Amino acid sequence: MLTGEADYDSLNFFEQVVFRSRRDERISERLRNLDLEAVFAAEGRSYVELDDEGNVAERRGVRQR
Repeated sequence: MLTGEADYDSLNFFEQVVFRSRRDERISERLRNLDLEAVFAAEGRSYVELDDEGNVAERRGVRQR
């Protein structure tokens, strides 16, 4: 399924549990390694986020060469 080779509904209960577990591990790993601040800076993109007080703060991207 992750590679497009099978249909989720064709798996039995145990296989679906294993699939969901592996999928969740892959998602967690990708999120741990995701650094949007670096991506946006490299692309020179600005973005907004909430600061520690909950106020909107604009961050200006600076393209890295």
